Amino acid sequence: MVNSSKKRWIWAAWAIIWPASLYFLYQRANFDELKWLDLSAFTALAIIVALFPIMVNQIPVFFLNGIALVIYLNFGLFVELIITTCSVTIVLLQVRMTRKDLFRIPLNYLMFLLMSVSAAGVYRLFDLPGSAAHALETPMHIVGVLAYSLTLFMMNHLLITLTRRYIYDKRDKIFERSFFWEFMTTFYILPAALLLHLLYHQIGWIAVIFIGFSIASTSYILRLYYGSRSMNEHLRLVSEIGHELTGQLNVKETLDLFMERIVALVPVDQAYLYDVTDSRKP
Repeated sequence: MVNSSKKRWIWAAWAIIWPASLYFLYQRANFDELKWLDLSAFTALAIIVALFPIMVNQIPVFFLNGIALVIYLNFGLFVELIITTCSVTIVLLQVRMTRKDLFRIPLNYLMFLLMSVSAAGVYRLFDLPGSAAHALETPMHIVGVLAYSLTLFMMNHLLITLTRRYIYDKRDKIFERSFFWEFMTTFYILPAALLLHLLYHQIGWIAVIFIGFSIASTSYILRLYYGSRSMNEHLRLVSEIGHELTGQLNVKETLDLFMERIVALVPVDQAYLYDVTDSRKP
């Protein structure tokens, strides 16, 4: 449970940092050669992918990093940040949030702002010549692209770890299941993203349809696979809990064991067990 003081600090940080950062990046963006039809195609792809997140330990994992790379190379940091923000908003809307959880929106906006700026900064350190069409011509260009993707991945994992530790007061292991799924989705989609970039400069926005369909369908299939796998794992754990409960003779020990196991099975902040001793009372 996140206390009110932390929520106020998150909203305050967002209100100060977010508008100032957008204005700063907007002032340095170049819209002279912006192709709105192409931009619309990439935006649609990012939104479609955001519709199929994989929830791993309450952390959404989706194929955004590869698409963010292509958008950054072709449209710049400001446009990439705006499209990323739209995609993150769509993911958050799919998660059941109460009024008390609304602070997660500015929190995620700030996290993805730091990720995008950090990855772009690392890429700029290579000082690579040429336009976006030449982004894969030399080995150093490829190293820069890999550095961009690796920075996005590492910043994402670092920020999630810090958030869960200092905001949610949860000390997770460094290499949780979400770490491996994030790593897999980031570098699994990278070849498809690079192919999308190359094909885009050959045939234009039509490339988004050809490559985007495979990216979106893969995202959907992986979501179904992980959902099926998680369901089987939960069924196995429920079966084990049932066997443990049947081995207890004392009522108090049975209830204590049930609470201990159910809290480990279902991620909750608080759990209550009501023991009705007199069913005649209302």
